[in-house]
Order: sequence, then C-alpha cells, then structure tokens
Amino acid sequence: MTYDELVRGRAAGAPWACAALDHAAAVLATALVGAAELVRPELLVVGGGFAAGLPGFVTGVADRVAELARPGHPTPPVRPAALGALSSLHGAVLAARGLA
Repeated sequence: MTYDELVRGRAAGAPWACAALDHAAAVLATALVGAAELVRPELLVVGGGFAAGLPGFVTGVADRVAELARPGHPTPPVRPAALGALSSLHGAVLAARGLA
C-alpha cells in the first residue's frame, strides 16, 4: 500500500488502516517512553511528513504515552513538531552542517 492509500483508508475509517496506525502509534509511544525514562525531557515532539500528514496521529501517540506512564513518574507531554512535515528535513540539514 502507498502512504496516500493509508491516509485515505484512515480518513474512511477502514479497519486495516486504523489498526496499522494504532499499532504504529503504540510502537512509537513505547520508544518515546523508554527514551524519556533515560533522559527525562520536558517535552516529546513528533514530526516529519508521516505524522504531519495523518490527522490525529500525534494525539494517538500522546494517548499511548499517557497509558504507559508509571505511577509517580508522569511522562512529558507529546506535541506535534512546529515545522510539521519539514521537521525531518530541517534536522537533516542541521546534522549535515554539524550543528545538531
């Protein structure tokens, strides 16, 4: 399937698309919580074209992150990247320049 098919499937409420994106959100949330346990950031930012092109994806990740919080160890809030789909490109440019 293509990304566009996935977006259309999610918009139409197709069970296969919703299940795939719910799984992706759960996996990403697990990785974010694991990293947050190690470095204790104040904010978790999700960006890039994949996330920016799927309405509700970042919210789904945020919901999963909240579900994974340990008692007494709240997780930081999850927000979409300010640059949206361009955040990955911006990060790559910074890394290429040696500024990241």
